[in-house]
Amino acid sequence: MGSIATMFGGAALIGILVSSWGYIKSWAFAIYSFFIVTIHANDSDFTNAVTSYLAKDFKRSRFNINETLFFCFEYVIPLKNRRQILCRGLMDEATTYWKGWRPLKACCKYNKDKNDYETVISYFRLFFNRDELLKNIEEHYNNINRNTQNRFYVERFTGNLGMYSKMGGHGEPGIVGRTAPENHVARSYIFWNLEDVGEPTKQSPIDAMALNDDCLSAIEDVKRWLKSEDWFKERGIPWKRGWNIFGKPGNGKSSLVRAIAQEINVPIMSFDLSTMTNRDFSQAWDDAISHAPCIILFEDIDGVFDGRKNCSDADGALSFDCLLNHLDGVKVNDGVLTIITTNHLEKVDEAIGKPTETGISTRPGRIDRVFEMTNPDEKGRRKIASRILKDYPQLIEQIVADGNNDTGAQFQERCRNIALEKYWENKV
Repeated sequence: MGSIATMFGGAALIGILVSSWGYIKSWAFAIYSFFIVTIHANDSDFTNAVTSYLAKDFKRSRFNINETLFFCFEYVIPLKNRRQILCRGLMDEATTYWKGWRPLKACCKYNKDKNDYETVISYFRLFFNRDELLKNIEEHYNNINRNTQNRFYVERFTGNLGMYSKMGGHGEPGIVGRTAPENHVARSYIFWNLEDVGEPTKQSPIDAMALNDDCLSAIEDVKRWLKSEDWFKERGIPWKRGWNIFGKPGNGKSSLVRAIAQEINVPIMSFDLSTMTNRDFSQAWDDAISHAPCIILFEDIDGVFDGRKNCSDADGALSFDCLLNHLDGVKVNDGVLTIITTNHLEKVDEAIGKPTETGISTRPGRIDRVFEMTNPDEKGRRKIASRILKDYPQLIEQIVADGNNDTGAQFQERCRNIALEKYWENKV
């Protein structure tokens, strides 16, 4: 009888536990939450910010065996050259970091439901103030994004008509693809400090180019624009600019954009318009302008739109109206320099911006300035030749004369071939 009673008593206890399991779990979770704070974020920029902030202000535990490492090609200022250097990223397993004696765990996991990566931070409630921690992450990320030495990088957005995910893999339709940024400021370097990595400062990239007067004037205009935010806002003028750069292939339109971004120290957000739907474009645009001040670049727009018609035969391709509405719509685009490039100016619709007979854009506010990248003139050719053939000055004048009809790329190749030939002759 005793054993039977014990058996029934045990069964009753199990029944009570089963029926009360929901309450037990909720109480356990409440107790856990009282002691442990967990922060979740589905945002790649937040992941970058956390990675960089932890690398700067925390020490990584030596007992973490696993880690995510990758190489990135960077210019290392103390070494005065470019090289592959090791970087560290957050893992999908929790990694411990220490701020003095206080531990904090962080990881980055793939969330299948949201088709994105989720950053998770957890710590003992008494060790950190949540708002203070997030404020420090925010301030650190803004500081490195506006750092005068390291802010330049290139990021590319592609939609492939909605068939690629934000992290570059196959995903749900309508989610824009975003490549790993080139030279991104928020990486965690293992053997180098953030200030050790950047761009060579020996010579301005603009100084190395052979530019006509229109280009030089436009560059001065954008330098002043970037420094005049308060002036624009005090007068109720949108603090943004738009350029249309046209000309034959090989005259350096893309090189000029990159050189300007390095000169004024802002990132380039490059859009592959031919792969985008309206939804892709809107998502990419919102993401890009969050990095302002920045350059938003649409290269070879004549390959995407012939007038107002999208050249793609794909269903759902980006519409001309969607493009216009973002260039000059209801959203605030402060701090954005929009640049379009084209080899065929006649294919660009006036609603975007073409030069009038007086040289003024047909649509200021979208495209404010239109100028041509021409073949280098005699002065420009002499500048290129003097740089490449500096060891053979006696050859410069003849080469400058011979390259009268060359594009910039053709003339540089002409100089390069002769300089290399002479170099190897002297080596032998």
